[in-house]
Amino acid sequence: MKSILLAALLLTAAHGQVYVGYAPSFVQDYSLGQGLMAGGDLVFSKGLGLNLDLSLVGFGTGSGFGIFSPSLTYHHNPGRKRKVVPFVSAGPAVGFALDGADARIWQVGGGATFWAKPRIGVRAEFRNHIHGLSPRTNLAQVRIGLAWR
Repeated sequence: MKSILLAALLLTAAHGQVYVGYAPSFVQDYSLGQGLMAGGDLVFSKGLGLNLDLSLVGFGTGSGFGIFSPSLTYHHNPGRKRKVVPFVSAGPAVGFALDGADARIWQVGGGATFWAKPRIGVRAEFRNHIHGLSPRTNLAQVRIGLAWR
């Protein structure tokens, strides 16, 4: 727990943001139900940055799994005075299940952070997690959460 708080403080002190929120998930036309997500963005230079993200999907059903995704991001005009900061992200991810199984997947996504106050905002995002080449399975998430910097 201390390491999570330390990471949150480091991301907040740097040019970045930390977020938590709700992430309902869908595979093809089937709903996997509720999910949670948490992560952080660290923007280095000219909008390029790194995102670390953890999603927990369907754990209330007994067959839940998680997705950890370190990805590259681009934030358009990420200055602290901006009210809306759109972003895109892409990168590898690891899916893991309660039974110990894991999967290597890719994720692509995009969205925006709407800053209501200088340090508090709302993050809205769509992410598509892609597993396999043939047959390909897509796990889509529509995500909304609280962000702070």
